[in-house]
Amino acid sequence: MYSLSFIFVNIFALLGRVGVDTLLVRDISRYSSLNKMKEFSLKYKNIIFLVLIAAIASTLLSLLCVPFIINNIYHQPDILSYAFLISCCIIPYTFSLVFVEMMRGLKKIVIYSYFKNISFFISLIAFLAIFNYFEFSYAGCILLTLTASSFFYFFASRLVFLKNMKFKRTSELTKGISKERVLGIVKESTPLLLASSMMLMINWIDSLAIGYFGNETDVGIYTVLAKISNFISIILISVDSIAAPKFAELFYKGEIQQLKNSVRKSTNLIFIASFPMFLIIAVFREQILGLIGEEYVVGASALLFLLIGQLVNALSGCAGSLLMVTGHQRTNQYIIFSALITQIILNCVLVPLYGIKGAAISSMISTSLWNLLGVYYVNKKLNIFTFFVPKFISRE
Repeated sequence: MYSLSFIFVNIFALLGRVGVDTLLVRDISRYSSLNKMKEFSLKYKNIIFLVLIAAIASTLLSLLCVPFIINNIYHQPDILSYAFLISCCIIPYTFSLVFVEMMRGLKKIVIYSYFKNISFFISLIAFLAIFNYFEFSYAGCILLTLTASSFFYFFASRLVFLKNMKFKRTSELTKGISKERVLGIVKESTPLLLASSMMLMINWIDSLAIGYFGNETDVGIYTVLAKISNFISIILISVDSIAAPKFAELFYKGEIQQLKNSVRKSTNLIFIASFPMFLIIAVFREQILGLIGEEYVVGASALLFLLIGQLVNALSGCAGSLLMVTGHQRTNQYIIFSALITQIILNCVLVPLYGIKGAAISSMISTSLWNLLGVYYVNKKLNIFTFFVPKFISRE
């Protein structure tokens, strides 16, 4: 239940962000490198206004869609009375993710990593213990925990962001909101929204397909398998968090050779750290799943397919981020769209036949596809090769 509820929250929060979270990483880095943060401060209020309107609209949409999905697609009417709690999460969770990405743009990487990877889940554990102590029903406990964690995440991320932002909330931010600026932001962020939406679907379409063709138990097993395989990408995500603002800064300064060197070092670091992790998990996957629970061992072969997909992801380096922060977001959008369509088709064919193994094969193929296409187009448009090449083979 938690997995499906969190999928809904992420989908509607993504619509609420309208792509500005990715835009902010690029813009804050660009304005900061050019010492034009005062100009960015004029944009800030318009961004917050846009996100507020979009998040409210997304919340209203969720109030219409979520009950229908729960009742008619997943056939769980027992949690219908708690469905409104999912909608309550959307506005605070949306703003939290915007504030966290701003921290990334400001290069506060330690703070960004904490809020991105740790803070929300610590609050989940704490609130789950509290609501469980008061003996709420299973559905109530899960959804109240998700709601309380979303609000805590919002207040904590907002407080930390306001303490670290580089521009002051002075008269510039008290000026009226400009319709032209808001529309300009929408025009810039729409390709990023589409790309982010499709990436979210790529990440969650397997679980949605398993929930539709299979059962909730299979969704739970697959969620655990996906989280284990994602350990391979921890280094990639960490390096990407640090490197993306730097890539944007170097690109807009015109320091292309330094950008190439930075990309090559990032790719090498990702491979060196990720490959041993891949080998350990692949070799001992049955033992690892057995430690979690005997019922998870049936997913050992599916886990191997997911690990291969994540290895290709790691070997491809920061191709997607490089396209987005250098103004090639539409190319990235088309790449991800191709991978999404591939994954939807494969899920519809393979999941009814092979269950979680079919979902894992679909994920492996689509993940490999969008990463390799990203490598190709970065090389074509920027003359930068992001895929890992051993030093003794590399021409550079």
